[in-house]
Amino acid sequence: MAELSGVLVRTAVGCVFGGSCVLPCRFQPNSGTILHWVKQWDGEDVRVHSWYRDQDQLVYQDPLYEGRTSLISGSDASLRLARVNLQDQGRYLCLASTSEDDRMTGLFEFLVLTRYHVVAAPVTKVDIVLPRPQLTWSISPRPSTVLQNTTEVHEDDRGLYDISGSLRTVYSDSLGLQLSLIVFLPSDACELTLDPNTAFRRLSLSEDSRKVTWGEEDQSYPDHPERFDYWDQVLCREGLPGRCYWEAEWGRRVYIGVAYRGIARRGMSSDGVLGMNNKSWSLECNDDDDATAYRAFHNGSRTVICPPPPRSNRVGVYLDRPAGSLSFYRVSPGGGGSSDTLTHIHTFQASFTQEVLLPGVGLRKSGSSVSL
Repeated sequence: MAELSGVLVRTAVGCVFGGSCVLPCRFQPNSGTILHWVKQWDGEDVRVHSWYRDQDQLVYQDPLYEGRTSLISGSDASLRLARVNLQDQGRYLCLASTSEDDRMTGLFEFLVLTRYHVVAAPVTKVDIVLPRPQLTWSISPRPSTVLQNTTEVHEDDRGLYDISGSLRTVYSDSLGLQLSLIVFLPSDACELTLDPNTAFRRLSLSEDSRKVTWGEEDQSYPDHPERFDYWDQVLCREGLPGRCYWEAEWGRRVYIGVAYRGIARRGMSSDGVLGMNNKSWSLECNDDDDATAYRAFHNGSRTVICPPPPRSNRVGVYLDRPAGSLSFYRVSPGGGGSSDTLTHIHTFQASFTQEVLLPGVGLRKSGSSVSL
């Protein structure tokens, strides 16, 4: 552990593109500490995060880091950097000092080299390794015939990817197909937990708040203004960033989707039902019959997925706010130890506003369940 001695400590930190990482600074701040995290860039110090007078001071924070930095609560001066991107690479300094009568009594410097993948390399070298993208075709409406598609991903010597794809079909003016190749990174995956303050009283949440089950008896939830008091639904705690992928395993009859935080919580109006208003989008998943049935809902409009993809009780959801798309996929295990296979079910196109979007689920029958 470094003391206030002006000693320079060099540390390499491995970060995954799109994820979060911690830049360590083993100095314990107190009420008299002045703390600055800066990035050295092109001969200048870029303000990343400042803390003094017992609170964060972000007035002069560089816009590149806005909303992405925080000190580890109750810990030392280590900095958490969220949604890591290519511009974050470089050297960072943790400058911590104590002040007495406006006189600097100590200085601590911590040098951090941010990399996107842990590789064998000197700390003075930056290696950026991007996750291999996953590809899937979006076809709307779903055709009754099987279309042959191919996608290829080639990595060059710089660690970048060239992506190409083709889809073979028979030309017909009556087809009216909308085709798009959707590309997303594994780093887009987000961890979600259900918010008990929003759960309908008949819904039972697991201890880790990652599974919800429809039960026969009310739960002893306290009163809360964000709780659904009529519809058997629950939202997640975490708001969705620009791009986010998550999966849900479901049983019986459920609705899986997203909603703006402003969705109604009180009464039996459709303003509070996932997919039945202009504040939410949902996919109904129903396995009461021999085959799984899917229906997509938004603002009261219903789209029946026909023919449905083969049966599976796992659904993948990918939100791309910049592109204005919300896509649902059937997830099935790959054969021979290969990765899971994603089959497109439905894509919503929408101009998402800046309002907070929350994942949500609705359970419509006794014994229904959803696990995130």
